[in-house]
Amino acid sequence: MKLLLVEDDPDQLYLRSLLLKHCGFECFEASTISSALQVAADQTPRCAMIDLRLPTEEAGLELIRKLRGWDPQLWIVVLTGTDPARFRNLPEAALVDDLLTKPVHSAEMVAKLNAIPPRSSGHGA
Repeated sequence: MKLLLVEDDPDQLYLRSLLLKHCGFECFEASTISSALQVAADQTPRCAMIDLRLPTEEAGLELIRKLRGWDPQLWIVVLTGTDPARFRNLPEAALVDDLLTKPVHSAEMVAKLNAIPPRSSGHGA
């Protein structure tokens, strides 16, 4: 499965990408909103895993809105270190398919990604 991984911390981006590639995902990395949108357009991923603070929460929320507008079928997973209940009260929570709270265990992250259903029709892989 094609996966867009968006994280502004270079170490976390590298480690998560390495893990996900090792687990069989075709992982494409981005560290900014503009690079994430470009990668999404070029690669048509099935899923985007987004760090909510990119580097600010507003930037992460903006990316969620833009990606959902770009592809209504894109599976969006948010990684957050903040209280998940707080995120669920934001309007963007309705645009997200899953939420993982940091620190996230690798096995949990991979299991959630492996459970993503295939696209019903339309875009890419």
